Amino acid sequence: MARINLKVPFKDKDIAKSLGAKWDKDKKVWYTSYGGETKKFYKWLQPIKEEDIDLKADYFYIAETARQCWECKRNTKVFCFLLESYCFIDAESEFDESENWKSFWIEEDYPSFISQITMLNEKAKLAMLDHTEKFSVSKSKYIANHCDHCDALQGDFYLHEEPGIAFCPVNEKEIKRIKLYKVDEPFEAAGCHSWSSIFEDYDVINICLQKPRKGWFWGK
Repeated sequence: MARINLKVPFKDKDIAKSLGAKWDKDKKVWYTSYGGETKKFYKWLQPIKEEDIDLKADYFYIAETARQCWECKRNTKVFCFLLESYCFIDAESEFDESENWKSFWIEEDYPSFISQITMLNEKAKLAMLDHTEKFSVSKSKYIANHCDHCDALQGDFYLHEEPGIAFCPVNEKEIKRIKLYKVDEPFEAAGCHSWSSIFEDYDVINICLQKPRKGWFWGK
């Protein structure tokens, strides 16, 4: 079962312990296991440092579809995040050929599937865990899908960059293979967003949108 680290102030340690939180004496951190009781620790979820992220949004979608695993050849579910309206970091130098770069946030209202995630806030992790525990850190150090059956890495390039595959649909039939679940929680990550004409040609979000799942995250 997935572990969730908690940021518990010293004054709250007895309360957290009474609710079932455990202390990792080696890592010096309080933690709990993901599951139906995790919502009791909601206020102690660790915040992400803004300097570590380049994407943020007030809400997000979890996208779900299926593909054939390249290793075992069986069908496996794959997931990613979709942002409808968000901010991303860009950078520019103050002068030509200058090494003094300034970063700034840009607001974007053009939807994008998100890939190559290396940092993700805890609330987004929890929402994804209501769908799968196979979306985890890969050997390539980014958070990626793994096969439901053989645990083989399902690399983001083959899910996001190959037309007609998973999260790179090119027509309405392929769009309808994707399910979207809206999560009204903040999203913060270090990852990649991209432009796709599919969002100009089709109302992808309304075509794919599903009713909220009945996981604990949605019923809190």
